[in-house]
Parts: sequence; structure tokens; C-alpha cells
Amino acid sequence: MSRLALTHIEHLAGVIGPRGTCTPQERQASAYCRRVLADLGYDARVQTFRVARSGWAPFSIGSGLMLLSLLAFLVLPPAAGRPLAALLVLFVTISTFMQLEFRPSPLGWLVPHGSSQNVYAVAPARGEPTQTIVVSGHVDTHRTPLAMASPLAFRLFRGLTTLGVISYVALSAMFVAGVFWPQSISPFVLVLPALIVAAVFIVTLQPEFTPFVPGANDNASGAAAVLALAAQLKAEPLERTQVWLLNSGAEEVGATGPVRLLLSHPELKDAAWLVVDTIAGRGAGPCLITAEHILFRLRADPGLLAVARAAATARPDLGVYEHYYRGLSSEHSPLAAAGCRSLALINFTPEGVLPNWHRPTDTVANVDPDVLDRTEQFIWGLLQRLDADTRSVEYRQAAE
Repeated sequence: MSRLALTHIEHLAGVIGPRGTCTPQERQASAYCRRVLADLGYDARVQTFRVARSGWAPFSIGSGLMLLSLLAFLVLPPAAGRPLAALLVLFVTISTFMQLEFRPSPLGWLVPHGSSQNVYAVAPARGEPTQTIVVSGHVDTHRTPLAMASPLAFRLFRGLTTLGVISYVALSAMFVAGVFWPQSISPFVLVLPALIVAAVFIVTLQPEFTPFVPGANDNASGAAAVLALAAQLKAEPLERTQVWLLNSGAEEVGATGPVRLLLSHPELKDAAWLVVDTIAGRGAGPCLITAEHILFRLRADPGLLAVARAAATARPDLGVYEHYYRGLSSEHSPLAAAGCRSLALINFTPEGVLPNWHRPTDTVANVDPDVLDRTEQFIWGLLQRLDADTRSVEYRQAAE
């Protein structure tokens, strides 16, 4: 399948190029995916939805409002300024937690919205289907934030986000205390959290002024793998499993696409979801994500992970390994938060790095065909194993 997938990567990342969420280029990429699926004989459908144009803006708006609350606390007369500051900081803190938990957030409502879309088709089982698997690979690409300019920069960013959450909670407690006990809060104790919030504001605002990346690895590779899988399933349908093939939109602004499909097709709540993202970087290999962690840990479905581990053991030549994703998330996290059974394949290197992630160097020239091929082989083997016996010993024990 890798030769076919490479053709799709070259078109998505080379011909279309950067595909920011809600841009004409994202729509071109979705139209290309729909055309490929239709040419294969699928009933390819498009689901259009409104979505925030930026995944960073809720946090830059929130930190900006937090700085305004500090100003109100310090400058306005205490009788008015302190209650106003307390209400504002509580609003931002609660909204930020909602945003990080993949719930509708007032901060998200303040962000300009645009139109994105999912493209999907269903590959029927050869016989009577007993289960459904959704395989998702998003088409949109990210900007070039300084927070992801290098592995060190991302580690510093992870630390800053932790300090930011702590500062929000601390400021909420102090401002509420300052309303009832005006002499309890010295302006000097606000200096450190104010500096942290200012840093969060700068780091989350900066990406808005940067270009979108070509996104050959993230995630033309995943979208291309879904299209190549569609061709494979036409030639070799699974026996008892129908597969929904999803080229999703709006992943880079909160991994929105699969949840929108789930809302319009509630029967998919019982499906198994396989997220395929960033799978062709040099130095990486097929990589199972055991959990994703921003605010709370969202684990891979234990049954799916058990079967994936068994599939990896059966093919040691593919070099499959595992990673715990800390700091950001893929489409797995909102699916897991919605109660779906989900597993993500995201090819980190063994050192825990995503090659060329959100950088201008994420081009077709830096795609590794061998990594792509081994990952596609693993995905196909995993689907066949799930189709053969989802109630195998390892699946049943893990589910229990």
C-alpha cells in the first residue's frame, strides 16, 4: 500500500500544500479525498460543520483576560475591582479546564469560527457484520509555533502549561480571598503568577502570526493511509467487520472532526476507533499510544491495546513500540473523553520525538517510505486480527 499512499501524500502536501483548518486548501484536500474514495466505488460523503479557526486562541484570550483581571485587582478601587477581578479569573479558570477536558467552553465561543468538513465512506464486510471500526486520518495542517520549534522548546512549553494551570488556580484562590479579606493579599505575591500568565499569553498568541506547514507527515501520511486502506478493503473486504474510512477536518484546532461524525452518527459510539496520525517520519516506527495526557490521562482502550500488542508480537519485523503522549493530544483524546473505545497510532521516535512536527521541514522530501510501509502493514494486520476474533483471550481479559 505504501506506493499508493505516497502518491496521495505527494498530492496533499506537494500539490495542495499547507492546509490550515477552515482554509480553501483544507477544502481542496477534502475534495481530493472524496474523489479518490468515489473513484474506488465508495459512496463518499461530506459532513460540513462550524469550528473555531484556532486551537491556540482560547488560551491566548483566556490568559489575556487573566492579565486584565490582575490589572483590575491592582488598579481599580477595591470595592469594585476585587469582585470584578475574582469573577473574571474564575470565568477564565473554569473555561480553561473545560477546554482542556474537550467540553464546550465559553473561551472557545469567543474565537472566530469557520467551516471545516469530514469526508467518510463505509467499506462493508464480506459477510454479516458483527462490529464496526472507524479509521481516521485528518487532512488539515498546523502553524509553526515557537513552542514546537524543537524537542527542547516543547519540553519547556509543557512545563509552562503546567505552571500556567497552577497560576490560574492560585490566582482564583487569592482573588476570591481578596474580596472577603482585603488585607490578606499583598501585591508582591502576584508577581510570579502574573509573569507566568504573561508568558502563556505570548506563547499562545505567537502561532497566530505564523504560516501553515506543508504537513507531509502530519498528517498527509495518515490521510493517505486511510485512502490506501480504502483500496485494500475493496480488494479484500474483512469478513465480519465494516470499516468506516474517515478523512477528518479540524484536527489541529481541537481534534474536532471525529466527534462531529459521532454526533451525527450516534451508532458509532459502539465502534472501535483507530486514529492514524503522523506515521511517516524518519527515525520513527509503528508506535502505539498507550495514553494521552494534557490535564487528565486518557488511556487507550485496554481491549484494543491488548489486540494491538498481540499483533505487534506476531510481526516483530515491523518494529512496533509504545509511547505515552504528554503535553498535547490527537483525535484519540476527545473520543476517549466521549466514552468511545479508541487507540491511536502516532509514530514518535523511540526518543519520544515527532519528526518535523509543526515545522516548515514537514515536506514530502522528509517522508520515510519504509516507516510508512511498516505502519500500513501493521494497521492491516491489526484490522485482520480484530476481524478474526475480537473476543480473543487477550481482548476479553483486557476488557474485563
